[in-house]
Amino acid sequence: MAKKKQEQEEVKDDHVMAVLDKRTNKTAVVSKMNENDGSIEVVSPDKKNNPDYLKLDKTTPLALFFSNFKNQYDNPSSFSFFLIPLVLLEKTLNAVVQIRKGEDPGADGKKLVENSELNDEGRIAKLARRYKFDEHQLPWKDLNALGIDKQLLFENRAMGELLKGKITSTAFPISKEVNGERKEMGEACFICVKDENGKVQLRTLSRLDAPQFEQPAYKGVFSDAEKDQLRETGTPGATKEMKDSFTGKVCNCYVSFHEPTNRIITMPVDAIKIPDYIYGKRLDDTQKQTLASGGQVPINDIQRKNDTMLSGVAFVDAASRDITFKQSDEKLRISETILGAKVTPEQKKILENHGMVFIENMRNPRTKQLFSDDVRFSNKSNNLLIGKNAREYKPQFTEGKEKKAQQKTARHVAPFKAKTSKSKLSIG
Repeated sequence: MAKKKQEQEEVKDDHVMAVLDKRTNKTAVVSKMNENDGSIEVVSPDKKNNPDYLKLDKTTPLALFFSNFKNQYDNPSSFSFFLIPLVLLEKTLNAVVQIRKGEDPGADGKKLVENSELNDEGRIAKLARRYKFDEHQLPWKDLNALGIDKQLLFENRAMGELLKGKITSTAFPISKEVNGERKEMGEACFICVKDENGKVQLRTLSRLDAPQFEQPAYKGVFSDAEKDQLRETGTPGATKEMKDSFTGKVCNCYVSFHEPTNRIITMPVDAIKIPDYIYGKRLDDTQKQTLASGGQVPINDIQRKNDTMLSGVAFVDAASRDITFKQSDEKLRISETILGAKVTPEQKKILENHGMVFIENMRNPRTKQLFSDDVRFSNKSNNLLIGKNAREYKPQFTEGKEKKAQQKTARHVAPFKAKTSKSKLSIG
C-alpha cells in the first residue's frame, strides 16, 4: 500500500520521453533532444542510465520538436513516442512491447500505454482525441488579467469547454486593472482559437443587453420567422451567408444564438463533418442533408447508461462548434431498472413526476460496488441525480405540480433518511 502511494506521488514529478522503433520493436529513452533540427540521442531503458535520461515536465510543449522530427526523418511513422512517469517506465515499456508483439499486457498495461502515448503533435494522444488544447496551451496571462483563474473555471465546469475549443456556457464577471485598481467590466464568455501561426488566442465575448439579432445592424438579415426560431431553438433552421464570428471571412455559415452572451455565433459549413451516427442511431442520407443545411433532425428512443430513454433533436450548433443534441419536452420515461436495480411501479410513477425515491442495491458504474441512496431526475434536462445532488435539487414545477410532487417525495423518502449516509456515488 505504501509503495503504491509512493508511486502515485512520484507520477506527478519526473517524466521521460521513450521511443519505440516499430521496425525492430526495441525501446529507448531520450537523453538529448534538439528542437531546432529534430535530432535526438537515446540510451537503453536500464536503471543504470537513469542519470542520463532527459527529464521533462508533463506539460512541456513538444510541438516544435515533433514538427522538426517529421521533416528530419525519411519515415518518422516508424517511431512511436511516449511521455512516461519515471517511476512507471519499466512497466509501461514492457506493456508497449507486448502490445507491439500482439500479446495482451492486461488492463493495467493497456492503461499505462494509453495514458502515455504521444501523437504527432507531441500531445498525449488520448487527451488530444477528447480535447482540442492542452491545459498549458490556454492563454492564462490574458485570462488572469480579466480576473479569471483555473479554480473559477473548474468550479463552473468551464475548463473542459475551453479545452474542447467551445464557448463557455457560463458568463463570468470580468474586471481589468486600471491605474492599480480593478475596474468591473460586466460579464463575458470565452473561447480559445488558434491563429494563423498556431498560437492559441483568447476571444472574449461580452454579454449584450439585448439579443444581437434584434439590433439595427442585423435588420434584414433574419426574417421574422427566423428570429422566432432563434428565440425558441437557438438556430434559424438554415445556413446563411454571413461573416465567420472568429475570422471575419464571409461564407456560408451555420448560425446559432448564444443565450449567455445574447450574441449571434457563426461557423463555416466546412468546419465540421456530419457524422454517420448520433447516440448509436444511424443517420440516413436525408437526415445528413438536413443537418448539413442547418436543420434539425429528430432522434428518438435513445437508451442511456442509467437505463432511461430519451428523445430529442440534433442540429449543428455554431456556439459549441459541434453537433448538439437537445432533449425534447416529452414526458420522462423511466426504465424497469436504474443502475441495475429494479424499480417498482410506485417508484416509477414518483420518478416520472420528478419526485425523489430511495432505491436499494444499485451498482456503481465505476467501482461495480452495490449501494443504496436517494434518486430523482431533474425536470429541466431529465438528468439522473443521486444522493446529495438528489436531496438538494429544487424542481421547478408549476405551483400545483410542485406541491403534489413534494408531498409524494416526503411520504416515500422519510423512512429511509438514516440509510443515505452510506452513499458511494454522487452524480450531478
